[in-house]
Amino acid sequence: MVRRALLGLGMVAGCGGVAATPDAGPCATPATWYQDADGDGAGDPTSSQAACAQPAGFVADDRDCNDQDAAVHPGIPSCPIETDLDSCAAVLAAGDSEGDGAYRLALGAAPVVAWCDMTTDGGGWTALLGPAAMPTALLADVTVTTAQLAGTGDTCASPVTFPVSHGWYGARYRRCGDLTTALRLSWSNPIAATDAMVLANAQGSSATLTVDGATIAADAEVVDPEGSACRFWNDTGATTTFGQNLCFESLPDAPPRVLRARLDGPFTIELVSGPAGQPSGAYSAGQQLQRVFVR
Repeated sequence: MVRRALLGLGMVAGCGGVAATPDAGPCATPATWYQDADGDGAGDPTSSQAACAQPAGFVADDRDCNDQDAAVHPGIPSCPIETDLDSCAAVLAAGDSEGDGAYRLALGAAPVVAWCDMTTDGGGWTALLGPAAMPTALLADVTVTTAQLAGTGDTCASPVTFPVSHGWYGARYRRCGDLTTALRLSWSNPIAATDAMVLANAQGSSATLTVDGATIAADAEVVDPEGSACRFWNDTGATTTFGQNLCFESLPDAPPRVLRARLDGPFTIELVSGPAGQPSGAYSAGQQLQRVFVR
């Protein structure tokens, strides 16, 4: 979890932002300081005192959700940074970014807590699939669905799961036999995002990734002796070591692929793979999405 610098709050002594000096005399407007018992840089809003100079153990930031636990501070999911903006890109543009972390956004009918990446490729990314620190895998109103596109045999019935890999939730789907299947993540895009960022992989005799209907070429590919291909979409073209028939659950720990100007209104990100493998029908057709962001 990224700890914010709290914008230097609580570092200035004196009144009105002017440092106090020994011979300055009493100030007309003492500042309000908040007790920071756990030393995390944020103070308890219920425990304060007015003073011209910053008292020891007090700060100007009053947003600590639990001043007895240094691990609880603004920017974690249980203590999000409050905003009245609808996206991480809007927060960044307004100059209100406090680094990567959880922000409460005015997104939709009710405010929602979203994870913001304020670092990658200039920042401003809103996570649709969040980190493991978030209480749920998906941002509000994001849906994940599947489809069987071809084939008749299915020797392993498996629903969509949301496992954690490298500290991030993923959306994973698998079918065995001669099937070709699709994993789809969809969103109404109320923030009018145009850019996408995604980490993905899929296994089968063929595999494709489309974003809002446009095919995205894979960054890396490994083909095993059975003809089952494992394709990866990430920013570095990295692959990973995986056991037989386990590519679909073996994401590399790599930066996600940045896709600029790919979205226009409501969109779907779709991974298609299969048939599972030739000549053996025992291989799986599997897909996995992870670290899906928009801005």
